[in-house]
Amino acid sequence: YTMIDSIKKVPSVRRLSGLLNIATTGYGKFLPGIDIGPLIHTVAFNNIEGLRSRFGVRTNTAFSKKWVLQGYLAYGFTDKSWKGGADVTRIFSKIPWSSLRVSYKRDLEQVGFHPDDIGYYSLFAASVRWGTLVRPYYEDQVQIEYQREISKGITAKVNFQNRGFDPIYPFAYRITPELENDSEIKSGFRNSTIKTELIFARDQLTIVSDNERLNFGAIKSPTITLSHQVGLKDVLNSSFYFHQLTLKY
Repeated sequence: YTMIDSIKKVPSVRRLSGLLNIATTGYGKFLPGIDIGPLIHTVAFNNIEGLRSRFGVRTNTAFSKKWVLQGYLAYGFTDKSWKGGADVTRIFSKIPWSSLRVSYKRDLEQVGFHPDDIGYYSLFAASVRWGTLVRPYYEDQVQIEYQREISKGITAKVNFQNRGFDPIYPFAYRITPELENDSEIKSGFRNSTIKTELIFARDQLTIVSDNERLNFGAIKSPTITLSHQVGLKDVLNSSFYFHQLTLKY
């Protein structure tokens, strides 16, 4: 591990840390205890929202080394719709890493390009909000996630999520498929899930900067992720029951 915040009092290191935060997370210093960003998501232009403007803030170690408060607001000038989100993270330990995060958001997303799948801080994640959006939908999401590093290179996660899917592209499904044309047809749905995940990354490069745990991938050995997700039908208006087992290599 590299604990950048342990040597923050050195001016050159302080400057380096600020540049590292901007390069890796997109956040820059705004006010004492508060960062602004991610800067690459500040403006976008697409066929649904037109001009999209976004403003986001989060707290840093000057505010607290155990709590992270984060939130954002965005507005589309064509769909005339406000979006936003907020989350609270409690850091129990940095070495080994252990944290609990509670979050809520409502925003415009795209099938196949969800931030949970492609990340949020990369240039690619910012670029997919420009131009013609692919199968766009409005999503509201509540999420609770506990994460703990069991040992070096092995991380466990437990996640509860309730997500609403409101498509603005042609999409429909039959409530009772066996009834065929007599079945009721719906377009949107809501789903609650519980997901457990194990990540094996023996020689992964990990940097703890301020209150952020940054992973830069494995140097030699591959990263293996094993997860199991179950759909909780009828829990908080959830529509589906399912099991999903995933292995990523």
